[in-house]
Amino acid sequence: MEDEDGYTSLSFKGRGKTAQKEPPRAEGWKIFSIILGVVLLLQAGAWIVLLILKIPVNCSGLIKTCQCSNLSHQEDQLLLEKIQDYLCGEVKEGSPCDFCPYSWLLSHARCYYFSEEERDWNYSLEYCKSRSSQLLTLYRDSEMELMDRKGDDFFWLGLQYNHSKGKWVWLSNSTVRKASIGMSTTDSMGSCGIYRSGKVHATQCHSFHRWICEKNAARFDTRGGNYRSLET
Repeated sequence: MEDEDGYTSLSFKGRGKTAQKEPPRAEGWKIFSIILGVVLLLQAGAWIVLLILKIPVNCSGLIKTCQCSNLSHQEDQLLLEKIQDYLCGEVKEGSPCDFCPYSWLLSHARCYYFSEEERDWNYSLEYCKSRSSQLLTLYRDSEMELMDRKGDDFFWLGLQYNHSKGKWVWLSNSTVRKASIGMSTTDSMGSCGIYRSGKVHATQCHSFHRWICEKNAARFDTRGGNYRSLET
């Protein structure tokens, strides 16, 4: 562009505007800073919401726990009542309710198991132990009467001849009174005791016979719905 004197003049307006623009990298950092700030604000808001909701959630959990605990106790009581009715039938409150495992016979607050198979004395002893019981020891007249009703079979007893002491002893280590159990045989016939038809006999421990296990009955407390094993 020529002026009045014929000189050509140059315009720097456009270049000035270009120089004033910010470089693209600066604009990118500004956008990144804005996005980062928004993300941090959202995270802070989420933490605040969780803190506000934490107490009601815990309280709700405690209420549910208490409700479940009460419900569980009621269900347990109902179950115990059903078990008592099944095992004992209708009994007066405060009356004893004794019961035994399946296939065991209840008599005078004691449980008795009469085997069907025949084994030696040691096997019979271990079998009873595995059932939390012991081979029968004749301490009660009622036990002899119970056995007499089972026929003429031989049954192992918890009775052995102690050679070091020179006498017959029960598994409890108490001495046998032969007259009280009708025992008339001697140890020369064997070292283990069997019972048949009102009498105790001595025989070889390796011979095979049926056996009888005994243990205390379990008793329901009809007042509290609990059960326990009776004392010997």
